[in-house]
Amino acid sequence: MAVSWRAAAGLQDYSDPNVGRVTHEKLAVLYSETNIHSRGVRFRNTGYREIIEAHFLFPHQMPVGEDHRLATNLEERSRELLPMPEEVVTHLESLKDYAGVHSEQH
Repeated sequence: MAVSWRAAAGLQDYSDPNVGRVTHEKLAVLYSETNIHSRGVRFRNTGYREIIEAHFLFPHQMPVGEDHRLATNLEERSRELLPMPEEVVTHLESLKDYAGVHSEQH
């Protein structure tokens, strides 16, 4: 079983619960330090890198340029925190109307 799992794992994306726990813990600390709210944080491993997706919620009145600058900073800091090379994909949203825009919780 272990041999077949390792062979198949290299061919498909997967999400290791232990890696996920560590990833979520490290990102939670980073996000709380910056006072940025996040929702829908997901990750998956492609065999040679980890892909992290997150929705960042910013104050409604904050200019998009400032949102983008902060999100880019968080993406770069996330890469430094995690042991595996990864790609961070973020989606910027307004904290004020987040719940009204989405029909279901992320």
